[in-house]
Amino acid sequence: MRLLSTKTFKVHIFDSNIPRYAIISHTWDAEELTFQKIQNLKTAKLHVGWKKVEGACSRALAFNFEWIWIDTCCINKESSSELSEALNSMFVYYSGSAVCYAYLSDASRKEDPRDPKSGFKRSRWFQRGWTLQELLTPSNVVLVDKDWREIGTRYSLRDAISAITMIPVEAFEGRRIDTFSIAQRMSWAAFRETSKPEDLAYSLMGIFGVHMPPIYGEGGTKAFIRLQQEIIKVSEDRSIFAWVARPSCNEPRGLLAKSLDEFRYSGDIGISESVKGSYSFINNGLQIKLPMMRHIPSAGSEANSPDVQFMALLLSVGAKDQTHICLYLSPLETEGQFIRCRPSEMPRLSRNLEQLKLRDVFVKEPNQPWRERTLSKPGQAEHRIGLRLTPPARSSFKLDSSTGAKINEEDRIMTIPKNTEADLLYKDQDRRKAFRVIVNFDADNQTKVQLTIYRKVGDQWKTFDDSDSKDQNSYKDRILKPFPDNSRMSLSVQKTGNLDPGYLIIDYLPSDSDAMPFSAKPLKRPKAGIMVDFPNTKFDLQETFPPDFYQKRWGEGETWISIPDGTDSPGRFRVLTFRENLLRPNKIIYVVIGIGRVSSWTDILYGNDDGVDRGEKIWKSYLDSGSRAEKRQTSASVTLRSPVPGKDLEKQLSCTATVERYDKVKLTYAISTVPKPAKTKARINHREM
Repeated sequence: MRLLSTKTFKVHIFDSNIPRYAIISHTWDAEELTFQKIQNLKTAKLHVGWKKVEGACSRALAFNFEWIWIDTCCINKESSSELSEALNSMFVYYSGSAVCYAYLSDASRKEDPRDPKSGFKRSRWFQRGWTLQELLTPSNVVLVDKDWREIGTRYSLRDAISAITMIPVEAFEGRRIDTFSIAQRMSWAAFRETSKPEDLAYSLMGIFGVHMPPIYGEGGTKAFIRLQQEIIKVSEDRSIFAWVARPSCNEPRGLLAKSLDEFRYSGDIGISESVKGSYSFINNGLQIKLPMMRHIPSAGSEANSPDVQFMALLLSVGAKDQTHICLYLSPLETEGQFIRCRPSEMPRLSRNLEQLKLRDVFVKEPNQPWRERTLSKPGQAEHRIGLRLTPPARSSFKLDSSTGAKINEEDRIMTIPKNTEADLLYKDQDRRKAFRVIVNFDADNQTKVQLTIYRKVGDQWKTFDDSDSKDQNSYKDRILKPFPDNSRMSLSVQKTGNLDPGYLIIDYLPSDSDAMPFSAKPLKRPKAGIMVDFPNTKFDLQETFPPDFYQKRWGEGETWISIPDGTDSPGRFRVLTFRENLLRPNKIIYVVIGIGRVSSWTDILYGNDDGVDRGEKIWKSYLDSGSRAEKRQTSASVTLRSPVPGKDLEKQLSCTATVERYDKVKLTYAISTVPKPAKTKARINHREM
């Protein structure tokens, strides 16, 4: 443990025999004096954060504390192992201190702390996640203002602190924290914040007496679920399952909460009764014994609620009304497995349910997404998104009808009520073309847009392309669709600094427009491919026909070539053009590779580099109607020889393409030298283009 000397401002390490020390609880400012910076006192005193360190040491020294612990100075946060140890030891540090000075930098002792308008009431210190543990853990807490003057103690201000934090006043009068239910303790942190989402979970480890390694980057949800799993290992209090999801997140769930916010209504729930047989987290779910009874959903239940439901008792009661806390469970197809349904509800029953028998069930936990969901802010009733039509779209189309949205023409802002979709229909001036735009938002507040193109046939409007309808529920920030005359409509969602969803930009591209020359047809990943291996440097791959978007070079001399699907191309083969760079740079080697019915095939031929691109011509010759169609057989190896003129010797270059595996073709070469015939010149077999 590191401690800071209040006299010399030097940091010392104590492995044992830790001296009596004071400790500081504070909220971080923009510039804090870190462990690295305080090593050089000369420059540290010029730092903005020095004033806080100096004030803390002066306060402690005035009461004869030679040592003080300040997290900014006493933890080397550049060391991940030390940071992990410190986070898991925070409870020990604060509980072992003689006094904790809670520094409220935005409060003044000149104000009545019980005044609703005082800085004490509104202080950030009561809103941060880490300060909850720092308020509850030390044996003695003194709250000081921005000038390090005492405002009061935790005990003397217990009524005001209880009103601010919603923590029962008994917690400040000596009642042990572990005598409060898990749900109650969770509720104390439900309205607090941390700079990093994971810290909301890490800051509660000491309060629940658990340890776990911090993994920054895992996200707040996964960190909080890990915390609950650790708590389950050491506690049988089933109030940990007494949480309520927000209505916007009412999809089926497991028994574990995703965030502290879901414990916001759990402040009066008591510890559950003990039950024979523990519960455990296995196979991404909880094996648990619960009293259960069949429940028939009422007529007012949500439309997507399952028909078969059970009501399970947590054996916890409301501290005020002594009602039984229950959850709704729905069975899965696998016998004995359940899922929590209607998680935004936590019914309470007042009648005696002791006659219910315990049932051994497995409640499955849905897998958590890798990305954190951005939930709607409480009370948010609508979405505001900008609506922009480019000049070509505005001159060609007019809004014919709109439902589900209010459009302010002056600032061009479209307001869409929550859980509602906007439906906009535009028609051209000749009323022969039209398009419909549907805009709504998913549970992550991501904008969803759908574009449908219409054409007029006689007196009827008919869709020209409805391919997007099947993707209606997917997030799309760009859509491009054609009209029958090859003109196109474009939708794009552009993020902005002043509107969270951003702008919806509608553009029209006439058929003669070159503003967007690319095709709107998406790429289709190939089903098959062949690795072409040419391990020497005697050949340079020049081009591929048809051009291959998925072609990729691997190291030296290997290139992966995708093979077109038969449904998308008239031929399942490609022509690779190689240039000899050894003896005859003006010679081109064409290697044809393809896939037949049962195996790969290859062919090879030579051509002169006369500046004419012959790749397409050669490719066509291998089609069904081409002169080389019969070559598309299972050819395992093909060798061609080309003469090289010389004075006294005949040089011969052999090039071989070999199918080594179904998905690999190897290209090799060899140069041979033979005596020149004395009388007649040998005729060498070779093929040229």
